[in-house]
Amino acid sequence: MLPLVLPEIIVTVSLLSVVVQIFDLCLSNWTVIAAHVLIYTPFYIAILNGAFQSLDLAMEEAAMDLVESRFQHFA
Repeated sequence: MLPLVLPEIIVTVSLLSVVVQIFDLCLSNWTVIAAHVLIYTPFYIAILNGAFQSLDLAMEEAAMDLVESRFQHFA
């Protein structure tokens, strides 16, 4: 498991040093949340991109017929 986890540990420690030394921020819940968002956003994008590509285009066309925008028919 170490080869899978080691790159994330290195990124996390480097992000911690950047937050503490360069930006001079104290560690809090908000810095932990911001770090998680920063690290995991590419994973979310990859997963959602695959899910959105598998959607049926007929649903989008039906939503357009009902005068909805592209964003509204996902809601």
